[in-house]
Amino acid sequence: MRTIEKALAGLERAERKKATALGALGFPGTSDGDVINVPLGSLEVIPVLFQNRTDDLGRDGVNRDHVARLAGDLAAAGRFDPMTVIEAGPRLVVVEGHHRLAAYRKKLQDGDAVPVAVRRWTVREALANAGADNVKTQLPMTQKERSEYAWRLVKMDHHEIVAPMSKAEIAQRTGAGKRTVATMRSTARMIEEAQGMDRPTKELAPYRFLQWEMGWRDVVNTLRNGRLPEQEEETEEMLDAKADELWREIETKTHLWHYLKKAPDMFLRALHRNAPGSLEHLGDAMRKFMPFEDDTGEDDEE
Repeated sequence: MRTIEKALAGLERAERKKATALGALGFPGTSDGDVINVPLGSLEVIPVLFQNRTDDLGRDGVNRDHVARLAGDLAAAGRFDPMTVIEAGPRLVVVEGHHRLAAYRKKLQDGDAVPVAVRRWTVREALANAGADNVKTQLPMTQKERSEYAWRLVKMDHHEIVAPMSKAEIAQRTGAGKRTVATMRSTARMIEEAQGMDRPTKELAPYRFLQWEMGWRDVVNTLRNGRLPEQEEETEEMLDAKADELWREIETKTHLWHYLKKAPDMFLRALHRNAPGSLEHLGDAMRKFMPFEDDTGEDDEE
């Protein structure tokens, strides 16, 4: 849940700011449900909060084939149905319509206007509502996606990230069965109980393996097998490919790259102040790639 909570905290900080995205765009008096045209470049996506799909998708939570079909249809369609957005201070965030947005980005420029429906939800209200339209739209969720969406809502409800939701409400919003939701809610309670015990009872012992960040499928498999899902052993080639992908991301983050290259001491200071435990891990990792003098040599014999 930490990834969700971190993104949520950042968005709620923006929500408290006086400056508003719609005000800056010339729409200060927009009411709930109003449809307006805004520049494509003004829209932001936060997949970890507002994208609930999981099957065969990229990290931004969109189906590439569906995006390609939509992009191909754009010339004839002109514009798609309005995407749903919320305003969090100076940020305008897409809650529903990630595939439409991805298709627009393939064909249009940042300054081109696209239609959006503004919802005057708080960030937490939007979290509870995100995904509801996908249960019945032209690209319906698979049963696995419905279950994963329900599990996310159950966890957010359990941690009081969203307003209290009943079993029936979660089932209705996600399309998951009520019995499935009931099982999820019971599982969430037992995870919390097990994590609070030094020696869990026999009944709770299997739940000590579970982590809040796990998806519902992994939770079910872990309880069934009594151990965490086995990870495929990564080869050096696979690790190098991941490292190359990470490097491409770092190069696009100009400020980060500046500090890594020009001011590494400032980068390390920032880590020390904000994530001090990471320095020890960083040092351990560096020993794999940089030679260090062995402190256990001849000096120990004296």
